[in-house]
This record gives sequence, structure tokens and C-alpha cells, in this order.
Amino acid sequence: MSRRESNGFSANGLRGQGVRIAIAVIAALAAYFLTIQDIKTTLATKADAAALQRIDVKLSRVELIEQVNHKANVEFRVFREEVIERLARIESLLEQMEGKR
Repeated sequence: MSRRESNGFSANGLRGQGVRIAIAVIAALAAYFLTIQDIKTTLATKADAAALQRIDVKLSRVELIEQVNHKANVEFRVFREEVIERLARIESLLEQMEGKR
């Protein structure tokens, strides 16, 4: 065994260490990018949840306004019918009064 081989500085030894270092660097980069992607996915999920919550609140407000408007429309129709009935009674009373004259 030569002196170079016993120290681990043979051509095969250096090549093997270079491959190990390259694999370690590639693994570290892969872990880094996977972590970044996971963080992005988590943030996107949270943002989607927040957006859905805002949309749900807005939809609830629209539904409430629609219910109030519907109630107001129903009340207006009832009021209109009552006014028409009163006007019809007044008209009929006026016709009766003119018929008596």
C-alpha cells in the first residue's frame, strides 16, 4: 500500500468524497426548496381560508339586506293594498252621497 492510498488521497478516494459532497449539497438544496414550497402552500391555504371567511361574511350581509328588502317590499304591498281598499271605500261613499243628492 502506498503512502497516498493510506492517507485517503488516492484518485478514487477524492472522487468518492467529491461525489459525497455533491450528493450532500444536492440533498440540502432539495430540502431547502421543499421547505420553501411547503411554506408557500401553507400560506396559500391560510390565505384561501381568510378569503373564504371574508366572502362568507359578505354573503351573510347580502342575505340579510335581501331579507330586509323583501320584508320592506311585502310591507309596501300590504300598505298599497290597504290604501287601494280605503280609496275604493271613499269612492263608493262619494258615489252614494252623490246618488242621494
